[in-house]
Amino acid sequence: QYFGREREVEAFVNRLRSQGFVAVVGPSGAGKSSFVQAGVVPSLPPGWRTVIVRPGATPIAAMAQRLVADGVVAGTPDEVAAALRADRDMLQRILGQDRQAQAAGLLLIVDQFEELVTLCPDPAERNAYADAIMAVADHSAATGANVRVIVTLRDDYLVRAEQLAPLRNRLSRGLQLLTTPSPDDLRRIFTEPARRLGYRFDDDALPDRVVEALADRPGALALLSFTASKLWDARDPQRKLLTRKAYDAL
Repeated sequence: QYFGREREVEAFVNRLRSQGFVAVVGPSGAGKSSFVQAGVVPSLPPGWRTVIVRPGATPIAAMAQRLVADGVVAGTPDEVAAALRADRDMLQRILGQDRQAQAAGLLLIVDQFEELVTLCPDPAERNAYADAIMAVADHSAATGANVRVIVTLRDDYLVRAEQLAPLRNRLSRGLQLLTTPSPDDLRRIFTEPARRLGYRFDDDALPDRVVEALADRPGALALLSFTASKLWDARDPQRKLLTRKAYDAL
């Protein structure tokens, strides 16, 4: 279960009902991927298919590999990649013809979208990839097709990404800013999973101490996750406790 950003998730899912493309943008460590994959995806209506890709150095080949692996399209990855390169509308046709997309809906998630400008050396491929994604969103807007696209993007690459011709003036219109959670939300993120499993802290002040140490730091969510995992590894299973001694040692 996803804790700490429930209201943001609900608002985001409502936004997807009417918007074909949304870019989740925030600093490194803000929890963009977990917000989408652990928060948004489980909140989608029943029956939705989710396809998750990362651009990497060869984004079109990576897209083709995932579509074939997930059973969205038949053929070999090389054949699908060639079709995607030849026709900007091929991706939207592939996704729109999926049975689950037609019956319920389909969500394409492009995680760590900044890889398109940091890892892919070919400008033509970068533009073709971005163009194919926007063709999906445009088709959904024009026809009402239940196919949506989410990209997650580090905020320090927002300008570089929007300089790609297919994305010019599009990222800003689909922007969803994701900042570090508030201290109250950080506390819930830290305490609720353990509480749901019947564990408590032997020092009631420990969660506040942890949050105060991390709240204003870059990557606070990643640091909190690391801390929680280490405390869980050092838990006292007999008494079902997370201990201050373990935190002090950490």
